[in-house]
Amino acid sequence: MHASGERLDTEETGSGTLLTIGAVIGWKWLISDALSIALDIGSMYATGFLDIEGEKDAGFAGVLPKIDFYIGLAF
Repeated sequence: MHASGERLDTEETGSGTLLTIGAVIGWKWLISDALSIALDIGSMYATGFLDIEGEKDAGFAGVLPKIDFYIGLAF
């Protein structure tokens, strides 16, 4: 993912890049003929950097938890 922006008071421009990879284990329950509930649990590794005015200012990396919960209609 890549995002960019501009600071309004100083007009500095910057951008950031993020790369993630992960794995999840999930469960899905059908409550009725059409209603489903799903839960995914796992972790992801994220790495990226923040770039302000053409200079690489900060890098980051680490393992993060990942939890997703869904309620929807199943066809």
